[in-house]
Amino acid sequence: MPISKEIPVHVVACAGLVRKGDQVLLVHSDHRGWEFPGGQMEQGETPYQAVLREILEESGVTAKVVKLVGIYSSLSKRLGYGPWEGKIHPPVLNLDFVCDYVSGEPKVSDETDAARFVSRQEALNMVTYPSYIDRLQNMLDEPDVPVFKAGWKDAQGDIHWFDAESPQDSEQIARITRYEAMLDEASALLSADPDSDRLPSLVQDLEAYYTSDTWKQDYADDEAGLLPPFLKRGVLSQDAIYDLLTTWQDQKNK
Repeated sequence: MPISKEIPVHVVACAGLVRKGDQVLLVHSDHRGWEFPGGQMEQGETPYQAVLREILEESGVTAKVVKLVGIYSSLSKRLGYGPWEGKIHPPVLNLDFVCDYVSGEPKVSDETDAARFVSRQEALNMVTYPSYIDRLQNMLDEPDVPVFKAGWKDAQGDIHWFDAESPQDSEQIARITRYEAMLDEASALLSADPDSDRLPSLVQDLEAYYTSDTWKQDYADDEAGLLPPFLKRGVLSQDAIYDLLTTWQDQKNK
């Protein structure tokens, strides 16, 4: 199968729900409201070091890791904010931990404007950011085996998680998502920079997919309603890649 020449970069982020007796630690930010502490893992860090650093930086609380309870793979790219302002943020792999309180009093930080321990039920009521609700519930459930889910954001920015237990399903959706991104990139380059060195390889990969049995099966599954409704899949339309190939050939013949 043809593959994109794009380096498969993912951001790894670590989050932790800190327990203190019957309460758990939440922090508040303008971007997501109330949430459990967490953030991106830095180069040279282990996941344990990253989650404990983020908890301390965002709340002033020192904690210790108890166990990993969730692995969440977000396959959508998005516009960044903060340090990522003006850039495309790569897909994120989130690692969720349950942690125990060690010391320190909750306090605000450069990233948060409030931090406090609340009851478990209060936490469920306070956390409203769509993609965090499911993750919080899983942290509170503390499963013996880490949960693995994958998800995509719809046009409204809401993320839809699915239990990624079927390798075939996840491979198919990841493939369509990948080729959709390639189609978007190739279309943009063809319009703005038709002489780009990257464009020929994108067109070649898209053409190989479009003429393959794999595309025919993906198209058939889409027609049968077997693909998630929130999945962007212009690449499976009858004419999207065809029109791109036609325009590309016309450009070459000029």
